[in-house]
Amino acid sequence: MEHLALLFILALALGVLIFSRIPSDAVGLGVIVLLILTGTSTPIQALEGFAHPATLIVAGILLMSAGIQRTGVVDGLAFRMRRLGAHSESRFLRLQTTVVAPMSAFLSNTGVVAVFLPVVLQVVRERSYSVSRLLLPLTYASLLGGMCTLIGTSTNIVVANLAVDHGLPALHMFDFLPVGICIAIPGMLYLMFVSGRLVPDRRHGGELAADYHLRRYLTEIEILAGSPLAGRTIEQAGLSRFHDMEVLEIHRGDDRIDPTGSTELKERDALLVLMPLGTIQRIQGDEGLSLRSEGKVDLPDLIGSGMLLAEAVVPPGSPLAGRTLQSSSFRNRYGVTALALYHRREYVREKVGKVPLRVGDGLLLYGSRTRLKQLASYPEVLSVIQIHPSRPRRRLAKIAVGILLATVALAASGLVSLVTAVVGGATLMVISGCLTLREAFRGVDRGTIFLLAGMISLGMAMDRTGAAQDFASNVIEGAGVLGPTALLAATYVVTALLTEVLTNNACAVIMTPIAVAVARDTGYDPTPFVLAVAYGSSASFLSPLGYQTNMFVYGAGGFRYGDFAR
Repeated sequence: MEHLALLFILALALGVLIFSRIPSDAVGLGVIVLLILTGTSTPIQALEGFAHPATLIVAGILLMSAGIQRTGVVDGLAFRMRRLGAHSESRFLRLQTTVVAPMSAFLSNTGVVAVFLPVVLQVVRERSYSVSRLLLPLTYASLLGGMCTLIGTSTNIVVANLAVDHGLPALHMFDFLPVGICIAIPGMLYLMFVSGRLVPDRRHGGELAADYHLRRYLTEIEILAGSPLAGRTIEQAGLSRFHDMEVLEIHRGDDRIDPTGSTELKERDALLVLMPLGTIQRIQGDEGLSLRSEGKVDLPDLIGSGMLLAEAVVPPGSPLAGRTLQSSSFRNRYGVTALALYHRREYVREKVGKVPLRVGDGLLLYGSRTRLKQLASYPEVLSVIQIHPSRPRRRLAKIAVGILLATVALAASGLVSLVTAVVGGATLMVISGCLTLREAFRGVDRGTIFLLAGMISLGMAMDRTGAAQDFASNVIEGAGVLGPTALLAATYVVTALLTEVLTNNACAVIMTPIAVAVARDTGYDPTPFVLAVAYGSSASFLSPLGYQTNMFVYGAGGFRYGDFAR
């Protein structure tokens, strides 16, 4: 009965992850609750995933990557790459690949892609390069580099720690390198010299408003004397809800006000608004409002006096993913207006605030330089392009690099365990000032940690009850009659296909105990099977769903699902 309950929880978790939009952290918590309710785990056992070394190491790696990023180390490399390779698209592609892949061997893949994405898009706009021909190689280079070391990707960390749980020898820092380098070098050459011929030219760089095919009208309306809107805030007036208009600026006498939802409207205020033509026609009959001008105002005419257009991408783990801008009070919180949205390969220009966002969506933003800079300082919310976040702590860059190198050296030498080295390194990032406590909390992807903890607890329950061994015997063991090579290949292929529809970590947690059980039942050494799971879980090249960095570039590059497989 326990086996059936665990298989039901596993099937339910897989179904939700594949077919629903429920956040991954909710899935992880749901797994923990079901383990307790079904009696397959005690509350203490169900929560063991949070204290598992793999979870702690992944969190520590994310924090160290945030520390490296916050001190400007990666930004400096990105700036040099932009300067050296911006005169030729093919040269920029080669430079991008040779920089990103080695960096991803020691830093979070997501963090590396998040830093380089704005750089790539900026170069694309300046040089009119093809966005799609640069962004797919960007995410793939990060995947290739991550395969080469133990800390290169969270997948390797998860697999290595689960292998130890099953009694296998510990995998060390560079045990992944021999096979990883055999994958990475041909893969990098392929990206540099072949990929450009296969990836369609989906989007070119250009003027931002034109990219989003903005066709709404900018005009001015005046709040007349005695208007019922006077004395109300913008949110209370319901201008966005009832009139489908976005208030960009308020002119009050000689003052120019950058509005938020809590800004109070007054008589004789002149509002610069963005709205469709139909709303302009309707507003002429509204009591208390008057059109000052019926002519269209071009957005470029407004890019001055500190007001800017900028593009932003919804990153993995963003609190905006799965929510609308309206429900998250985006305008009130950040004082920036979203003019248009690139969502599911379509440009959305009407009722932008009511569309549920997903990772990889692109937003066209309008606001003051100060507000956009403030938003850019929260890269976990939106990755803002063309606006630099708050100044990095460059004076601490050498300290951050020293902490990273010391962590790698200690873990590779075996003097301390990997979990001790990584947690110690993350702690030093905070103590040294490379990372503030607030940045540290923001630097940990809640979705990754909660899903990982829940799936590890599920995997431990399956192993404890023997469900994993039964599943292995009934489903995969039949390939054993073909010999070890075919069985190893089947393990890799099944893992590589499963990772295209699941997160890489969830795939690794599910497949590792099954692979160990299959190897032991057929009398083979489990270590190669564990490595096959690790490499297969990272081989997320066929769809944007397989890895979070794929989803990150999916919207920004204007890709279709078939582009990844191609």
